[in-house]
Amino acid sequence: MIDAGVILPLAAFAFSTLITPGPNNMMVTASAVNFGFARTVAHIAGICIGFSAMTFLVGAGLGEVFRQSPRLHSVMGYAAFFFVFWIAWRIAFAGIGEESAKKRPMTFLQAALFQWVNPKAWAMAAGATTAFMGGGAVFLQAAMIAGVFLFFSFPCVSLWGLFGAGIGGFLKKNPLWLRCFNVTMALMLIAAMLPTIL
Repeated sequence: MIDAGVILPLAAFAFSTLITPGPNNMMVTASAVNFGFARTVAHIAGICIGFSAMTFLVGAGLGEVFRQSPRLHSVMGYAAFFFVFWIAWRIAFAGIGEESAKKRPMTFLQAALFQWVNPKAWAMAAGATTAFMGGGAVFLQAAMIAGVFLFFSFPCVSLWGLFGAGIGGFLKKNPLWLRCFNVTMALMLIAAMLPTIL
């Protein structure tokens, strides 16, 4: 069991890691700028539920499989980088030209699956399960940690979406501003992923 005295530090850890910038929050902000908050809700839900599910599985023992397989870790790093490069390309050119009307925000499933190649998500899940799990009742402890992350993830990630929706109206008044924002977000996203292949 997780000691009751650990809940507060776990909650602080979850909140601080979820609210800070990272690939998920940058993508949600960019999505809300270009598509609005309502159309970004599925993306947000995919992040929150997908990450919490991943945290549970890592705590339940799946994380050890990846820790003991450096080659698999390396392959996932390259896969993550190229996947994010494709997302960054979509962000950079979102809202531009006639084809922009056909573009769609990330779906629930895409956002949930992205957690498995998101280095910050892995670091958060591994850090939480290593720091806050003790002996015995592994599945229950993993479920409690995942539940704490799920509780905090919706408000934290949604704040980034609301921020994006708030500045979206301003940026869309000038196509150049929107283009500059999208390209900047795309470059920041790529920069955040560079450690996975370096």
